[in-house]
Amino acid sequence: MLMYTVMKGIFTDKNNQEGLFLKGPGSDLEYCIVRPGGLTLDPPNGIINVIDGEAGSITRADVASFCLDALDTPDFPYIKKVLRRAVMRCTAPN
Repeated sequence: MLMYTVMKGIFTDKNNQEGLFLKGPGSDLEYCIVRPGGLTLDPPNGIINVIDGEAGSITRADVASFCLDALDTPDFPYIKKVLRRAVMRCTAPN
């Protein structure tokens, strides 16, 4: 309910910003837009899965690691992708 009322403007702004890359002046750039689910302050566990659909929470440190890895990984698989909503999750090691 909050997403359709109080937070509507926030999501409209995010969608407009993404549009600059998807079909606007930034469409010729390499980008990866990350919209993780719930962020936590827990210590990182280093395991990140990019999934389609809803997921749980992920640590801020693991999201930061994912973003930094994008800079150093040749042929990063998520270039020109929008990872929306809760598409990242951390899973505990087995």
